[in-house]
Amino acid sequence: MPDLGPLLERQMREIRPPEYTIGDVARRRDRRRRNQRIGTVVVAFLLAGLAVGGVLRAFGDLGSAIPAEPIPGRNGRIAFVSPGAAGPDDRLYTVAPDGSGLRRVTDIHVESPDWSPDGSMIAFDDGSVVDHIDWSLDVGHIHTVKADGTGLSQVTTGDGAEFAPDWSPDGTHIAVSAIPASGAPSGIFIADAVTGTMRALTTNPYPGYQDKEPDYAPDGTRIAFIRDRRLVDAGATTGNESALCVVNVDGTGLHRLTPWRMGLAGTPSWSPDGSSIIFRSGSAFDASGVPAQIFSIRPDGRGLRQLTSATDASSYWPEWSPDGRWIVFTRYAFGAASQQLFTMSPDGSHVAPIPVLGGNEATWGTHP
Repeated sequence: MPDLGPLLERQMREIRPPEYTIGDVARRRDRRRRNQRIGTVVVAFLLAGLAVGGVLRAFGDLGSAIPAEPIPGRNGRIAFVSPGAAGPDDRLYTVAPDGSGLRRVTDIHVESPDWSPDGSMIAFDDGSVVDHIDWSLDVGHIHTVKADGTGLSQVTTGDGAEFAPDWSPDGTHIAVSAIPASGAPSGIFIADAVTGTMRALTTNPYPGYQDKEPDYAPDGTRIAFIRDRRLVDAGATTGNESALCVVNVDGTGLHRLTPWRMGLAGTPSWSPDGSSIIFRSGSAFDASGVPAQIFSIRPDGRGLRQLTSATDASSYWPEWSPDGRWIVFTRYAFGAASQQLFTMSPDGSHVAPIPVLGGNEATWGTHP
């Protein structure tokens, strides 16, 4: 057998690692550490990218951009004022959007109901201004009641009058139209929802006329309202001058959105995404005048658009659904002298009645 020793020794020499100097070792160590740092940075960058990508995908599910306004809520019950099938006028009811589950909530006179943001309560006034073109001689106060009809409570008191309540988005305050008994000018006031303590927000500069029907923006920073300047008659085709206005909640930045010549304006409602305000313009009950129609406009006063156009009926008292996909409103048919609740899409299409007897002053909440 041949001697394999020299062959193995030669192969070991061929695969033996080369010898390095101290400088070579240091350079290899530095290069290894540098590669490790680069690898760490690359891994961190990849992880950050994955995290950012997840966030972007999450926001993409909400519409490709971070929403500027609060996310709209779910659609619950509609509260409205109606005599119902029997009983006295102007009582408060709630109903499902499809007309089912009709419930009577109060046994007292109710006007201008408004759901609280969490859907647990309804604010309203007990005045008598809805059918009156001039509110200056009417009296009333703000009340709240739970959705099941319990817990009726009076919020504002005194010798003055408060109407048309609207909850702040956080549920802590209620904006109202107020006529102080002290002789102070009327205007929009903000009341504490618990104590009823009020502070003035606007003052109508035209003696004898009101700022009325406030509606909070969904982010709580502004309030839309109606300012009357000259009122002749509900059915007049000319002469009535009222306009939609907007003001910051600190009283600054008040500006008018619609021209005085539009005539009677009323009941603004801010869309859940804050992009538009719907309101009524025209006479609600007088067939000899200009029938009320529903309009939309952007908060900067641009983009005025008419949503309804019926000539044999008036359309008024619009309010957005919590999810922003529908508008509930009242339609008064002149020939039948009857009113009924309807819904429609935000562009005025898909108009459909809610199958309940009568109905007006609807407010769409989140209460199931």
